[in-house]
Amino acid sequence: MINKKKIFITGGAGYIGSILSEILSDDVNNEILILDNFTYNNQSLNHLLYRKNIKIIDCDVRDFDKYKNLLFDYNFFIPLAAIVGAPSCSKNSISSEEINVMSVIKLFNALILKNIKL
Repeated sequence: MINKKKIFITGGAGYIGSILSEILSDDVNNEILILDNFTYNNQSLNHLLYRKNIKIIDCDVRDFDKYKNLLFDYNFFIPLAAIVGAPSCSKNSISSEEINVMSVIKLFNALILKNIKL
């Protein structure tokens, strides 16, 4: 029996997310959902667009209501959405806290309420 992994990745167009998405999608039994707002661009995912086991959603991680219902279809969660680097975080401190901290807390709280193991 093939054990299908359904993987939800926020920030999947970033450096780590795009590499991880490629590696995980090499296993055709994995189903991957990438959520990203493409702040910089989506070119990092261009080579993955043809893969049938990847779905990409253009959405800001702070827009929880837009994607919360999708969460419960997945059994692995990789929160990589972030504003990175001290200068960027200092310059955008409110956005940094919303993205880097609060969005992960919302995600985990929703999973806990649905009794999904973390």
